[in-house]
Amino acid sequence: MHWCGIGATTTARRFVFAAFVSAASFAVPGMAWAGPFDNLSGSWGGEGLLSLSSGSNERLVCRATYTVNNGGNELVQDLRCASDSYALDVASTVTYAPDSDALEGIWEVTNYGVGGSLSGVLSGGWVSAWVRGNGFLALVQISMGSSVQNVVIKPDGFDVTEVTVTMQKSS
Repeated sequence: MHWCGIGATTTARRFVFAAFVSAASFAVPGMAWAGPFDNLSGSWGGEGLLSLSSGSNERLVCRATYTVNNGGNELVQDLRCASDSYALDVASTVTYAPDSDALEGIWEVTNYGVGGSLSGVLSGGWVSAWVRGNGFLALVQISMGSSVQNVVIKPDGFDVTEVTVTMQKSS
């Protein structure tokens, strides 16, 4: 893996990676008395594909550590994802509002100094959310359980057409 040069395409790809790593911090609701992030604390790992409009794909490998706070309603994530061309270190915090099933949060790609917000809804083990940054928008959909997260990201207007990743909780 190596670092890539700065440019519009590179920046777009960084935002797509950032969208994934921010979105991967969402979780499925736990038991009725616990917050939705309650069972996520610990180490996670996974892999997937970054699909480009040129038809080529890059394999992604990701590792994360989740810390759960506020009775399971807040998740703090430290995540690293890398492909042959990119490496991103992302810090994010996501909060769940039990009265509305809403998710809100912030993210930052610490090794590039870019960040933004995320907002969405958690319902029945599915998350539908938007990840936003400066000039960046992506739809994120996640199907998950307490030990597996399947993430699909579709950015708007970039040469990256889709990111798919499956994350699994380490034993």
